Parts: sequence; structure tokens; C-alpha cells
Amino acid sequence: MAANLYHHALTVFLAVGSIADRTGLAKEERLQRRALIWMGLLMSGGGLIWGNACVVLGLYLPALIPYGYAGLTLVNLSVLWASGAFERARLVQVSASLLLPFALQLALGGFVASGGMMLWALLALVGSLMISSGDQARCWLLAYLLLTVVVGLLDAPARALVQPHQGSTALFISNVSTISVIMFGMISAMLGWRRANNETLQIMNRTISSLNVELGSHVIRAEEAERSARQANEAKSAFLANMSHELRTPLNAIIGYTELLMEDASGPELADMNRIHNASTHLLSLINDVLDLAKIEAGQMEIFWEDVDLLGLTEDVEATIKPLIQKHDNTLEIYISSELERVRSDFIKLKQILVNLLSNAAKFTCRGTITLTLEPHGATGLRLEVADTGIGMDEAALEKITKPFQQADTSTTRRYGGTGLGLSLVKHFAQMLGGELIIRSKLGEGTTITVLVDAGLAEA
Repeated sequence: MAANLYHHALTVFLAVGSIADRTGLAKEERLQRRALIWMGLLMSGGGLIWGNACVVLGLYLPALIPYGYAGLTLVNLSVLWASGAFERARLVQVSASLLLPFALQLALGGFVASGGMMLWALLALVGSLMISSGDQARCWLLAYLLLTVVVGLLDAPARALVQPHQGSTALFISNVSTISVIMFGMISAMLGWRRANNETLQIMNRTISSLNVELGSHVIRAEEAERSARQANEAKSAFLANMSHELRTPLNAIIGYTELLMEDASGPELADMNRIHNASTHLLSLINDVLDLAKIEAGQMEIFWEDVDLLGLTEDVEATIKPLIQKHDNTLEIYISSELERVRSDFIKLKQILVNLLSNAAKFTCRGTITLTLEPHGATGLRLEVADTGIGMDEAALEKITKPFQQADTSTTRRYGGTGLGLSLVKHFAQMLGGELIIRSKLGEGTTITVLVDAGLAEA
């Protein structure tokens, strides 16, 4: 029976301690609030005992002090529960727990006669250590010492509840024993919380250390993989760049001999020679693109600055691109600003830029118009723009078409062919010439590609 009663009382005591809990509170703050509530409940229990003792002895006025403390605690904890204002509730509770035991001691006749009632104020000090910062706790300690001195000076044994020789020893034993048990419990709880927090912190530290070690190993492996991939890419680029002569020479020979045979061929033989010539030329173009990209990645591509005749450049480009323009019944229009005659740039790179842009436009335009515009840009720049009325592209395609070996989608590759290197090379060449590539397109309405290069106007 007694065990059940104790169990129920403890359950209620612990449940009341959680009345100020709020969602989202950290564990430490939740424990601080509970410590404040439990301290108030324990001291209120002691206050009720002393209030009843005073009433039994006919000391009604002193009885108001412990009863008042219990009532104040009830009101303060109710306000805390409703408002959640923990700082204010802590100030009220610790202040009352510190002051009222001294007030009751004076009302009962002083330190000796009351059995050291002020010892109950030690619970306020313990509470301040548990729920306040170090500086605040030291302020409460200073207040406690000052009150002890003041009450000691005002000691009045003549008004004592029990004369010193009759019962002061029993009162001291009772107060010290009760307070010691409560303080032991509170300090034990505080140490237990801190130990639990320390253990949690240690577990977190070990976990973080383990994660750091694992992350470090992943970083090392990633760096090694990146280094290996970079070395492999450099080796690949160097190999392709060095194979330039070996790959181009046989194809040039095939093209040359085919052209010689075409001079004497006629009928079906001439048609076959044309197919061989076109296939060889196309293959040489693809190899040139791959090798140029490999040279760029290997850092072996160089710029040869020279005076470039733009009219001669466009005529050369037009002659090269004419078969592709005519293949889909397109019309090529070329506009060159009257302010431009010669620029300082790399003839080969400019030609490759224009051929690639016009080839793409011719490939994706059928019975349409392709426009090439050359005009100044800024003080020393050159603006090359190719616009077509072809199939155009959507936003998704625009994001990837300048990447090597990428086209708008797989259906584009199947229908129109190509390696997806053209715009990637144009972008690289534009950057090497100090400029940039700008692409504007709308699906079904055509594409406009602008290349800006830094090419100071050369002297005539």
C-alpha cells in the first residue's frame, strides 16, 4: 500500500514538472524548467509543513509566510505554464526561495530559536546553479551571505518559537536532514543530466570523427580518381594530337588520287568516284574535328595572328559550303559591313568557325534562308552571326549542344547525322580568340548563333 502510494506520488511529481515543456525546446532547457518546478514544489511542501506547525502553536502571523510561499509558487508555475516566460518565472521563484526562509526565521525569533530556518534558502542557491549562468549563481550566493549577516544581527531570542535550551537542537537536526536529502537529490539529478549530456556529446564526437575519417578517405579516392581520369584524358588527347599526320596523310592521298581518276572517268565510273571523293572528304572533316578538339584539350592548339581579308575569307567559305547549301535548296545571303576590310585574327580559326556554323545551318534548314553577317563589335571586336530558318531548338537542347559529342537529341543524330563536335569547337575557338559564343533559338522558327571575337582592325 505504502509502495503504491509512493509510486503514484512520484508519478504526479514528475508529471507536474513537465507543465512548462514546449515543442522544439532543447533537452537542456527542458530540464532547466523541470528543475525550477521541482524545486518550487519541494520547498512548498516544506512551507506547508511549517505553516501547519505555526498554526498548531498559535503563531498565525508567521504561518502566513510559508503559506504565502506555497501560494506564490502555485501562481508563478501557472504563469510559466501559460506564458512560457521562463526567465521571469526563474527570477520570481529563486528570489522567493531565497528571501522567505529568512523572513520566517525573523518571525520565529532568529537563527538559533528557529532552528536555522534560513538553511532552506540553500535550495535557492542549488537551484540557481542548476538553472542559471555562473555569474547569476554567484550573485545569488552574495545575496544569501548578506541576508545571513543581516538576520544574524537582528536575532531576537525573546520572540522564539522554542527556547534554545528546549528544542533548537531538534529543529536544527530536522532542517539540516530534510534540506540535505533534497539538495542531494537535486545535485544528483543535475550530475546525472550532465553525465548523460556528456555521454551524448562523446557519442556525437566519435560519430563525427568517424565520419571525418570516412569523408577523408572518400576525398582521397575522389582525388585519385580525378587525377587518373585527367591523366587518361591527357594521354588520349596527346595520342590523338600526335596521330594527326598519320591519320590525315592517307586520307589526303585517297582524295588526291580520286580527283585524278575523276578527270578521266565518265558515266557510272564517275558516279562511283564522286561517292568515294565525298565519303573521303567527309571522313577527313570528321577526323579534323576530333583532332582539333584533342589538340585543344591537350593545350597544343595555337593561334596564328595575321591580317585577314574578310572578303576573301567569305568567298573561300562560300565555295566550301555551297554544296551543302544547295543540297536542301537553301539560299545563302552574306552581309559584310562597309567598315570592315581586314582584321587581325587567325584565318584558319575564323574559317572553321564560319564553316561549322553554316554547315549546321544548312544541315537543319530545308528550302529556307541562311544569313551570314559580319560587322564590328565595340572598339576592336568582330561580330560573326549566322541565322537560319530551320527547325530550331528548345531550352533543353540549348543547354547541351556546345558540349563535345552532344546533339539536341538522339533523333537528331539519326535523321541529320553528325558527331556533335561543331559547336563545341566553335565555342573553344571563340574563347581562344578572346570572345564568346551566343545561341538564340526557338523550336520550329530557326536559330541565330553569334560569335564575338577580339580582333582589332588591321591596317590596310
